Amino acid sequence: MKNELTLRVLFPSHVAAAPWEASHSRLEVPSRWPYGLDMLADSMPHVVIASTVRSPSFLNTLRAGASLGGTSRNDAIPNQVNLSWEENSAVQMVREHPNDHNYAGVIWATDEHDSWRQSVVSSIARRNLRNLAGLWVLSRPQLEILHEYLGDHAPPMAFIRFGVDADFFQAMPHPTEPLIVSAGGDRDRDVDTLFAALDDVFIRTSVRSIVQTSSTKPSPNGVTTVARMTHVEMRTLLARSSVVAVATRENLHVSGMTVALEAMATSRPVVISNTPGMGDYVRDGVTGRVVAPRNPQQMSDAVVALLEAPNMARTFGQRGRQIVEEMHTTKSMTVALASFVLECEGKL
Repeated sequence: MKNELTLRVLFPSHVAAAPWEASHSRLEVPSRWPYGLDMLADSMPHVVIASTVRSPSFLNTLRAGASLGGTSRNDAIPNQVNLSWEENSAVQMVREHPNDHNYAGVIWATDEHDSWRQSVVSSIARRNLRNLAGLWVLSRPQLEILHEYLGDHAPPMAFIRFGVDADFFQAMPHPTEPLIVSAGGDRDRDVDTLFAALDDVFIRTSVRSIVQTSSTKPSPNGVTTVARMTHVEMRTLLARSSVVAVATRENLHVSGMTVALEAMATSRPVVISNTPGMGDYVRDGVTGRVVAPRNPQQMSDAVVALLEAPNMARTFGQRGRQIVEEMHTTKSMTVALASFVLECEGKL
């Protein structure tokens, strides 16, 4: 790679870097850019800038797919290196920058592999991903599925450990009042299992719970639900928690890892569903407990055990903070991502 090259980090317009950076200057959000990708500048021997692409949508994806040319990654002119956090924005990235070296993360596509060969959008995505200079995933089990999906035309791939801003989410003393906290609203959150587990917890011990969720399902007595929460409010709530519980359905992109790492950074133990790849983030019996998906009793048992053993909960939390500092910060994530891009550029 030549020194005059620029790495352009492309964000969809609804999470553009400029307004995020303004919020960060007011101490309202973690990291200067979304996902901490501003820290790529510390590991790249080139200029790193932020830009935007059109926000992903079904219609935009079809339009982008219709205009994708036949240029392969090996024929691309390396006058620019672009990076997109996820595959939906990558379709638009390739449409707008077809002659550059383009890199993208893959999050959702691996959970839709059963419909790959039947979906027009999937066909567009596959053609798009094959033309990229490199792909990365945040869950190790995704690699095998991606290789199957893309076949012999797959670009280089890497597993990158996700990281959080450990300065924004700081270690906090364990609270004196017990409180169970849960957060997150992506499509693989399992509110039914979470509420059933909490219902059982309330029968067995005296405790309250605050759940941030977009679900409209009736919650058990003892649960306070919050539809939305700012990053500052989330940080404050994690500091008040004694246990952070996250229930998810089976998935390959490690749904729940963000709040799990934020909880660990705050020195809180985590109880979370044991989906593929979760072991790279939450260590059972070390930083928390991983339980079978769709199993309210296991989740309830694990939560009650931590509530009844505050010393163990504190130990899990302290170990969680240590592990976040060692391998799950935005710094460590961007170092690994920059190394992957530089390695790929050296091979092209």
